[in-house]
Formats: sequence, structure tokens, C-alpha cells
Amino acid sequence: MPALSDIAVVILNWNGQKWLETFLPSVVAHSGDAAIVVADNASTDTSVVWLRQYFPQVQCICLENNYGFAEGYNRALQQIQQPYYLLLNSDVEVSPHYLEPFARNAPHAAAYSRLPTQSAGTTSSPTL
Repeated sequence: MPALSDIAVVILNWNGQKWLETFLPSVVAHSGDAAIVVADNASTDTSVVWLRQYFPQVQCICLENNYGFAEGYNRALQQIQQPYYLLLNSDVEVSPHYLEPFARNAPHAAAYSRLPTQSAGTTSSPTL
């Protein structure tokens, strides 16, 4: 099982300061020694300024253009040193120990997903 320091939690952002303000605190609080990286897709809002002011411990990769979802992540991942990546949407609130199942399966899994929860904490069925 890799150490948490071998994992980078990567969040792609484009003009999503409101999402970062809402959900990044839980990621920072519950990620232990994992690196937290926000890859900014050339935002025109104040996301990067806010991130650097309130979360200087979070690495910010500033992409020169909005490359969209797949290419944005691919360009950011080329700049990350950790051997394992967890790609996290910016609108996700994580819970304590959320990285443990990922770390246990990281050497053998290409994808990891949990069921979404509703605001009351009950598990909802995913919509396809």
C-alpha cells in the first residue's frame, strides 16, 4: 500500500471559486500527507488569488489556456511528481479517511468511485 505522500489529489478548476470555497476545506482537512493540487484551466475569476491567499499549502498549476476536462487534467498530471493520482471534482465534499480505500487499491486499480450521498448522509443511487 502506498503512503499518502505518494498520492496527489488533483482538482481541475475553471472559474470555480465558489466550489473551492465550499469544498476545498474538507479536502485539506482529510487528506493527511497527500499532496493537494488545483489545476486551474485559465480561470478569469479570482480563484487563483483566493486559493493562494487562503490555502497556500495547496499547489496551484496555472494552465495558460482553458483546455477542457481531459486535456486540462492531462497537462496538469504531467507536472505532478507523485506516482498515484486521485482526480477529484471541485464540487465534492470528502469525509475523514476517504483516501484509505484508494491507497489500499492504488497499485492495482485504474479507477475508484464511491456512491454519492445526499445531504442527510444517506447513500443515493447513481444516475446513469
